Amino acid sequence: MDPALKDEIVSILDGATDMTIATIREDGYPQATTVSYVNNGLAIYFGCAAQSQKAKNIARSAKVSLTVNLPYASWNDHPRAVDRWESGACHRSRGDRTGGTIDV
Repeated sequence: MDPALKDEIVSILDGATDMTIATIREDGYPQATTVSYVNNGLAIYFGCAAQSQKAKNIARSAKVSLTVNLPYASWNDHPRAVDRWESGACHRSRGDRTGGTIDV
């Protein structure tokens, strides 16, 4: 792995405390759960009960996906959204009756 990419990934892992882990249920559908984690470099550790659905899913299939998002208070604090908004790559679209969304 490129050392600069590794440093960026570890920086993200070090800056967050929660991740979403998606596993595959027995019926083939995904199950995504947010969990707290710790990391040592690229090694990620999280706890779950041995009889949890998540543990059963992982025992059956090691295929998982992880999402780690750095914390931010609002879109105004999110550097990627601000950069994309200022460059014109981000636009406001109407959502359902609960309000609009911003596509990034």
